[in-house]
Amino acid sequence: MGRHSTTWTESAHPRDPDGKFAHGGGITGRTATARGMPDILAGSDIHTRKDGDVALDFHVNGDLSITTSKGSVRIPEESVPDLKQIIRDIDSESFTPGHEAWLKRVERKPDGTARTIPVGMIHKDDWDAYSLHLTPSSNASYDDVRNTPAVKLREKDINKIDDALRRRDAASRVDTGYGDLDVFMTDDNKFGLRHLGDDGRPVEVVFDKKSFAKLDGATNVVAEGFDDLDENGPDEGVTHVDVDTNVGKVRVEQLGEWRGDGPEDRFKITPLDGDDWGIYVEGTHQKAFDAAWEKAVNAAEMAGFFNRFSYLRP
Repeated sequence: MGRHSTTWTESAHPRDPDGKFAHGGGITGRTATARGMPDILAGSDIHTRKDGDVALDFHVNGDLSITTSKGSVRIPEESVPDLKQIIRDIDSESFTPGHEAWLKRVERKPDGTARTIPVGMIHKDDWDAYSLHLTPSSNASYDDVRNTPAVKLREKDINKIDDALRRRDAASRVDTGYGDLDVFMTDDNKFGLRHLGDDGRPVEVVFDKKSFAKLDGATNVVAEGFDDLDENGPDEGVTHVDVDTNVGKVRVEQLGEWRGDGPEDRFKITPLDGDDWGIYVEGTHQKAFDAAWEKAVNAAEMAGFFNRFSYLRP
């Protein structure tokens, strides 16, 4: 899937106030080991019964790569909604065996005219049997795509692809002011955060849903300065909350003013034991951070496995 790295120059990457690397970029790969942030924001692996994995990689620019044992194709962002609709319709009773659902991309010519090019097709072989064909080249015809070796799918595989595409809606990359931060969901419905570590390589921390709900509640407390669930707590001035999570005790802290524009205004999520990861957000970037966080929460709630209000704050 095109995993490679770029040259890293430490002097070109300033550190935040706590010594973490800031801006990086330019590498590809879902689990990159080179320095810089990956091009792939999130991904899912669908294990099929006959033909191995169907790997879905969600790129930062919105594109989607599909890789199977039979081939690989990159789908532009504007075509991803068509794939989502196909996946949600193909197993319905309105699509009978023999139906072909085509995935296409639009190529703009220098003269401004458009050309539609097939990049993949799902054939409904039977009521619980499907064939996924990926284009063999950038200029393949419809017959070329039909004649490529197919990956055989069952209804449960189609449903897993649908779930993966929903998780794509949770993923964001946001500039924290100190560097890029990825917010994403994993195949097992957990919440991941990714940033650059001290050596400039990506670091990931993954929270289960209960822990993420606690962090969400703590974030609201420090933003407001009080906890409306704590009858005996102060009415103002709460700047940090410590929560127990599946990765240990974590501190959520607001320094200075929430969404302020001063040099001391910043939000932090950091482990109390260890310093191998840590989230730092400048005040002027907190709105964008909030949007990325809410995007993940909303996608998880829409998927039906997460309720931000179902866990009591510590």
